[in-house]
Amino acid sequence: MAIISALIKKVFDENKEKLAFNGPEESEKLTFAEYAVCCAKINGLLKSKGLSKGDCIAVLLGRNKEYLIAQTAGLLYGYKLVLLDQGYPQERIDYSINDAGVKVIIDEKFMEEVQSIEPDYEIPELTEDDATIATYTSGSTGKPKGVLHDQGSLAEAVIRSVYMPEHMGNDIAALIAPFTFIAGVWMYLTVLCRAWTTVITPMAIVKNPRKLPEFLAENKISYTFMPPRVLKIFKPIGNDLKMVITGSEKVTKVYSDKFKIVNCYGMTETCATVVTFEIDKLYDNTPCGRPLMMDGAYILDENGNEAETGEICLTGRFLKEYIGLKEQTDRVKVKNPFKDRDGNEWMYKTGDLGKRLPDGMIIYLNRKDWMIKINGQRIEPGEIEMVMKGVPGVTDAVVKDFQNNKGNTYMCGFYVADDSVTEQMLSDEIKKKLPSYMLPNSFVKLDVLPVNANGKLDRNALKDPKNI
Repeated sequence: MAIISALIKKVFDENKEKLAFNGPEESEKLTFAEYAVCCAKINGLLKSKGLSKGDCIAVLLGRNKEYLIAQTAGLLYGYKLVLLDQGYPQERIDYSINDAGVKVIIDEKFMEEVQSIEPDYEIPELTEDDATIATYTSGSTGKPKGVLHDQGSLAEAVIRSVYMPEHMGNDIAALIAPFTFIAGVWMYLTVLCRAWTTVITPMAIVKNPRKLPEFLAENKISYTFMPPRVLKIFKPIGNDLKMVITGSEKVTKVYSDKFKIVNCYGMTETCATVVTFEIDKLYDNTPCGRPLMMDGAYILDENGNEAETGEICLTGRFLKEYIGLKEQTDRVKVKNPFKDRDGNEWMYKTGDLGKRLPDGMIIYLNRKDWMIKINGQRIEPGEIEMVMKGVPGVTDAVVKDFQNNKGNTYMCGFYVADDSVTEQMLSDEIKKKLPSYMLPNSFVKLDVLPVNANGKLDRNALKDPKNI
């Protein structure tokens, strides 16, 4: 069994003079040899503070190469990492730090202190079961949920990206996804373990994708990730771009004859890609494809039997656990009933509804429990609803997703409240408590929320606000 630490060390040992990072500014450039020194200095400082293998550290830096260096150092030297975003509300940051048991935060002050530290290259003895990265996603209880991976699951996530060649054009990749999203973690580790050069896409470009073609052309990018909504308007400049990864939500009307587009199906718990499909034409609902290498993908009905339509269940080495949530872990991570068929010990129940086509391809239909996916980020409506219900004057609230005529997903917050409550109040409260991607696009005030014959909330009765 491979471990991610060993894969990283191999890259450092064999590619010393190659550029690990590049960019227009000299400060953005770094060779793999220099990269290895930076990681060893971080290890040296952590050890001087009394930390050792398995201790939990948090990365809280800007969108720069230092963030990725700190992340890589943690993986290489066997620490457990929590990845945080400076743009998150302080309440969410504090919760994640306390929940994971963070002992040291790698921030700007820490990185300044690193400069005077001697590098420590000693890598402890690690196994595939050693914890590595915890990413916090939206939780059904109203609190963020820490999804913890181990050395083995991250290594498998990199190894299963067999659809990516060892060399691709200029071997230069652009990072677009947020560093705290599992798609960003997986994308960077895949690029790093191929010893490609990384260019970090500035947030100004990420937020204005119409500037993306010029940025990719100027940096001779051959490989990157783009959400489906960006791909729909993307028109490449030049011939350097060879492959784009997309997915993490339903992909509609996306295709290019200028470069390959691979639709990847996965989630935080699987460390991104498990099932892939190279898009060959426009689809109303693009297939997710078939599982990669050692993984298995099954469509199961409510009784656990294989069916044409049902819950998508994946087998392989995936999440280690939800931090401090054993019951939730045991609910989704179960013994694999098809171990004799695919050899995998564990099955992950995704909660996604899917359908298997006659040719064996899987297509994604919807969330089993109404969880929302936007731009690859999983959102639990209950977390937003709790914040809305906490606004004085609000008596009830529910969040539901819809699709516009371009196939893009957006959220609407429905609420019951007295006349003192305004949409601006709801928006302001959500911005204070939750990340920006969890802010509904619109709000609709109702006299009462619809219920079914059993008196339970009837989500199906909530209509698209554009049609109300």
